Amino acid sequence: MKKSNFINGHWVEGLGLIKNINPSDTSDIIDEYTSCTADQFEIAVQSATAAQKEWQQVGIEKRSQILSKIGDEIISRSEELGELLSREEGKPISEGIGEVNRAGQYFQYFQVIFSFTRKYQYYSKNLDGILFRLDQCNNLEGAYYQNSYRMLFFHVGPCDY
Repeated sequence: MKKSNFINGHWVEGLGLIKNINPSDTSDIIDEYTSCTADQFEIAVQSATAAQKEWQQVGIEKRSQILSKIGDEIISRSEELGELLSREEGKPISEGIGEVNRAGQYFQYFQVIFSFTRKYQYYSKNLDGILFRLDQCNNLEGAYYQNSYRMLFFHVGPCDY
């Protein structure tokens, strides 16, 4: 089977093949992937940049619907994807399935967040929680904190500061 990369809406032949081997069972070759040339890489980056600009123009309701569909699809395929992830990373299947489910739940979570109106703010009432807000550019900003000492700050959106 010929391997190629999907770049800028087209399948293009890459350079050589790279084996993806299960680290827990080195006799298990999961698949082979092709690398790309430097020019193909630049085209892929330019294409992704253009796609991000198009995504900026999508309304908040449509973004919310898209995120919901992505989350639903990931969760509906959690066993299949979790097993593949487990083979690729050499981890127990239950962990792979759990990781895939969490990924789907993240999409669903942000679907809800993006469905709020601009300037909405939420503050948790317990020690563990998430603080977030949407600003005038539909950027999602926030902080996840646990036990008042672990913090993860994030910024997702079309505008840079």
